[in-house]
Amino acid sequence: MKKSPVIKLARSYGFELIRASNHLVFAHPSGCRLVASKTASDNRALKNIERDIKALLRTKAQAS
Repeated sequence: MKKSPVIKLARSYGFELIRASNHLVFAHPSGCRLVASKTASDNRALKNIERDIKALLRTKAQAS
C-alpha cells in the first residue's frame, strides 16, 4: 500500500498513526492528537495540516 502524503508529513514531525478508519488519527509522544481527513478536499490541504501540526506542537510546548 502506498503511503499517503499526510502520513509522511505527520511522521516527519514525530507523530505515529494510531487509527485509520474514517479519518487518520495520529498521536505524538508529547500527548498531542491530530485528526486529518483521508482524502484531500483541495490543493492546500497538506499545507493546512502542516500548519495545524505546528500549532499543536507550539501550544503543547508553551503549556509545559
